[in-house]
Parts: sequence; structure tokens; C-alpha cells
Amino acid sequence: KDITDSAALTGTTAITLMKSVLIPANTFATGDTINILSRAIRNTATGGAINYMYINTTNTLTGATLVGTMSGSISFYGMERSLYIKSATNSETFNATISAAGSEVVAGVNGSSSLNINWAVNQYVIAAFQNAAVGNSTVMSSLIIQKY
Repeated sequence: KDITDSAALTGTTAITLMKSVLIPANTFATGDTINILSRAIRNTATGGAINYMYINTTNTLTGATLVGTMSGSISFYGMERSLYIKSATNSETFNATISAAGSEVVAGVNGSSSLNINWAVNQYVIAAFQNAAVGNSTVMSSLIIQKY
């Protein structure tokens, strides 16, 4: 877990990596459930900004697998995603391309995503953010990973 505020994201509307947590190889296995929580706080509720969750074998957004998004004209973004590790090539979650605060309290058409994540190698859980305007200031206040 990381509950220390990140540096403020300002001056850009690019999707920017704000926090990441390394998950060492073989920490998770088939049958495990992973819960990922992130919080971002923006200085304004004006304009639609986007909070993102990704997983990648490197600590970068390049080539990362999208786990979830939450967008809105709001100042507080609290997002949660649960991943059920069904097999070596299937980590199931709520459809990663649909903006939602959580994966366990929503329903939708095409509601699930099967993510091909290899938990036998190091993986980074990444929280990223995209400001609505260059004048926005956003802090990522936490990124927490829980195993069940």
C-alpha cells in the first residue's frame, strides 16, 4: 500500500503515472482475489478528468493493461477494482473500458473483462490521472492492493 500523497500533477492534460506498487512474481495465483483501491483529489470539480488503473511488467504506462477508469466533473475520485484470478491467462474484472467507481456494485452490458496478466512475473499496479485542464492540480492520495 502507498497512502502518502503524490506530488501534485499540474500543467498537463496527458495521462500521467501518479503512483505504482510492485507485486513480486508469484505473490498472486489462480484462485486469489485482488482488490485495488485508489484515491485522487483535484483542486476543482470543473471539467471531466479521468482516474486510471493499469497493470504492467514495467513501471511505465507504455504497454500497460488497462484495469479500470473513473471519469467525471468531480474533485474526489475513489476507485476500486476486484480481479479474480481464474487461470494463468485470465484475471476477470468489470469491463475495464467503462468508467465506474467500483467493480462490485455495478451492472452492465458486456460487463466483464478477461485480462491476460502473468502473475508468475513481477507486475506493477499503476494509478494514473488525466487532468481536464492544464490549470488543474491533482494529488493521488493512495494506492492500496489487498489479497483475498
